[in-house]
Amino acid sequence: MTTTRRAVAMGISGCLAAALVAGLTGCVPDSGGVPGQLERGLASADSSAQTALLALQQLQAGKTTPQHAHTAIDDALTKLGDEQTTLASLEPQTPEERRWRRSADDAISSLDPALKDARSAAAGEAGIRWSQASREVQDASDAITKAKRDIVKQAGEAE
Repeated sequence: MTTTRRAVAMGISGCLAAALVAGLTGCVPDSGGVPGQLERGLASADSSAQTALLALQQLQAGKTTPQHAHTAIDDALTKLGDEQTTLASLEPQTPEERRWRRSADDAISSLDPALKDARSAAAGEAGIRWSQASREVQDASDAITKAKRDIVKQAGEAE
């Protein structure tokens, strides 16, 4: 790949990532209370998952470098950690809210090791394949989506 083609590919992948993050964060509702905060936290965690998936897809397609994919996934991990810290500060008042928080915590916790495996795969470390890492991240994303839907449905709020 020539330097010019690589620069164009990097610009395209950067724009795609920015568009994906902007689009996903634009979908976060403004509902309040513990359910709304959990809902937004889950949406943010899923945004991190989608960023990692996009980075792996771009890497597999030869449209980015391992270093850029690693950095994007590392940033997603940092964002996930920040979100986990924010959600840990929530103080649910009812048994339902505590159950929803546990559900959100479990779903988000499944993403952490998946992102770490994705970061390793992007860097070519630990013998993990891109396809395996992508599956792990997708499974965690599915768990996050399910937890979010359950909270929305049970809290009686529109998604």
